Amino acid sequence: MNFYCYNANFLRELAESLPRIRPDANIVHHVALLQRLADNELAGAERIDAVRAMVAAARADTRPYMDSATVLEMLRTGLAPMPSK
Repeated sequence: MNFYCYNANFLRELAESLPRIRPDANIVHHVALLQRLADNELAGAERIDAVRAMVAAARADTRPYMDSATVLEMLRTGLAPMPSK
């Protein structure tokens, strides 16, 4: 569990407890704000998880490596890469 999820859980618990902690007329606005912040934290967690998955996939990639000079030359000449034997 990353810190984004921890923060989101804390914000949701605070939003649920806020009416008991501080009852006033603007409490609905404050609760909605805390819920929105919690949603943003969860979205951050999802982005971090997606990036971690992409990094793991890139590290697990076993395709042959081509340096940037080779790629540039292929783009300039319009040639497809030669199959390796």
